Amino acid sequence: MNSSRNLFIVGLSLFFGLSMPEWMSSHHNTIHTGVPEIDQILTVLLSTGMFVGGVVGFTLDNIIPGSEEERGLKAWRNIFHNDDAKEMTLDCYDFPWCMGCISRVKFFRYFPICPTFNYSPSSSSCCRKANSYPVDTPL
Repeated sequence: MNSSRNLFIVGLSLFFGLSMPEWMSSHHNTIHTGVPEIDQILTVLLSTGMFVGGVVGFTLDNIIPGSEEERGLKAWRNIFHNDDAKEMTLDCYDFPWCMGCISRVKFFRYFPICPTFNYSPSSSSCCRKANSYPVDTPL
């Protein structure tokens, strides 16, 4: 948080996360897409502070240029290359004892938000396979 880039991202995310739901509650029926279901979905999403702040933070973090150290990527990679630190860090994100069945589903290891995520730069994932095709080969 010593970087002005990160302070800007966090500040703007908090500001929009607090102000957008308040604005939506005082301005009813401002979204008119022509489809009432989509209007309702957008109204609910924009009225949820965590959603608005998360989307703004995610977008700004990926748009505003910054070094790997500022973005936290360097520290995150160090955790995955140090086995002791990886075990210690990932234990706090593990599932409760009653949710062990989720850790057995192999599908969840491809999602970075899941504790069973298996990061390995050399492993072949669906994205790496899609990018490894020759240019002339149709997908």
